[in-house]
Amino acid sequence: DTEPELVNMLKSWDGSHKKADIAPGIFYQWLRKLMFNACADEFGEEMYALWLKNHMIKRSYRSFLTAKNNPWWDNINTTKKESRQELIRISFTEAIEEIKSNLGRDINEWTWDRFHSAEHKHPIGQVPLLSSYFNAGPYTQNGGNESPLNQLIHLDSSFHMEVFGGAAVRRVIDMAHPDSSWNVLPTGQSGNPISKHYRDQAELYYSGQLRPQWMDMDKVSNEAGSRVLHLLPSK
Repeated sequence: DTEPELVNMLKSWDGSHKKADIAPGIFYQWLRKLMFNACADEFGEEMYALWLKNHMIKRSYRSFLTAKNNPWWDNINTTKKESRQELIRISFTEAIEEIKSNLGRDINEWTWDRFHSAEHKHPIGQVPLLSSYFNAGPYTQNGGNESPLNQLIHLDSSFHMEVFGGAAVRRVIDMAHPDSSWNVLPTGQSGNPISKHYRDQAELYYSGQLRPQWMDMDKVSNEAGSRVLHLLPSK
């Protein structure tokens, strides 16, 4: 029985969301199961899925989970009255079994990067044969819902959690020396799929790196050469 070992792992977890960490995947899978078991019976599965898409659930975690006599713990579809402790235990067991079913029984293989990923999808990329040409990703990265490095996920019915939001740009600016600034975009500067700048910053972004941000026009011209796009007003 590995459950006591996994419970102790969560108790000693420092909140880190590194790709190689084990605890985040267990935590989010348990939380996903617990919230479903507590609330889906009252909402119905369709309305519950809609509820997951707003921030109310995220703001409610602490008060929800710490309320021992919360009426949501009871499953209205059964004759008995379920308790918080019972749902916590059942949900944890269900989460572990689903992880084993998807990732195997070796706990060392349950790394956070196997539970979530981000893919920047182009409308034409929804066609499977064209996805590799138009979509950027999927990528994995450190971070998660409860991390300063936001990689936002919905706790829906899917085992694999697809990132739906994060930083639109990362930027470090030295106000005394603006030309020594750094930044990075999730994909690239261009929206043209055939441009080399369509997704050329993605690897930097998802590996936590930055690139120089040129602020001086002379430096831009010298570095870019003939690759400068000039937008001129009509006469």
